[in-house]
Amino acid sequence: MITYIPPRMIVTSNNDSSLSIWITSSDDWSDLKLEDIKTYDNSLDVATNGSWFPCEYDNDTSTLVVGHNSGFLSIWSVNHHHKDIHFIKKIDLRNPKPVNPFDSHAMYGMCILKEIGPDARILCGSDDGYISVVNIHSGDILSQTIFNSEAQRGINSVSVSGNKLLVANCSVGIYDKNLWYFDINLETNEIFYQDSMNLLVDNNRIQSFNFDVEWGEYSGGPCWFAGTEEGILWMGRANAKLDLVGYEALSESSIGAALAFINKPGRLAAAIHNIDQFSTGSP
Repeated sequence: MITYIPPRMIVTSNNDSSLSIWITSSDDWSDLKLEDIKTYDNSLDVATNGSWFPCEYDNDTSTLVVGHNSGFLSIWSVNHHHKDIHFIKKIDLRNPKPVNPFDSHAMYGMCILKEIGPDARILCGSDDGYISVVNIHSGDILSQTIFNSEAQRGINSVSVSGNKLLVANCSVGIYDKNLWYFDINLETNEIFYQDSMNLLVDNNRIQSFNFDVEWGEYSGGPCWFAGTEEGILWMGRANAKLDLVGYEALSESSIGAALAFINKPGRLAAAIHNIDQFSTGSP
């Protein structure tokens, strides 16, 4: 886990019972230093993902949501003045019947569904197959949906744009898929299947990991990007159905890439060991 907290703080996983807080006083992060280690109950296990929710008013504390290898979330308040975080609560999101054969509940996927207000929500995707929607203030679990009832592996990544959800996973066998597309009812928090596809170049492979998926934008409008274990970067669109635009091998075609997209202008970063950066053509 590595999570940026504006303007000059980063929180990272440290071990199975602690988080590291890093700070800088410069705009170029040249003096980044370890500020503190925050411990927690080791039953939560290693932090695997994190999302930061800004405060509604300037003097309020903001909120850090952390996903753990155990299948739990932990909620932390962020004190920006003292550059510190404080544990608030933990939330059990485990699927009692994991889709994977390893009894893994690791919380690999996480993204913000609603950022501000008393109904601020996080959407989580777990290795046990659950898509969960949680109110970060009350801790209420608003919905839990198995992304694919026939899945043999769990969720690696989730990405939300408005009420559109993309889920990346590992496909097993010729009939499975590794990219899933859903609609979200933002009033009821229900998840509805729209489409799926298998991002695979070598059709002789028994399985194909989709490591990461991100919504983005290019000169033609909204799009998505995905990084799979063949070292391939994929691009497509999603309206009523998924539509593949194309793909290319990354400079290191050894394994799937972690992806990050930012707009104004459109830039995509794909990291394996090194980082490939792309201009997407969006303004």
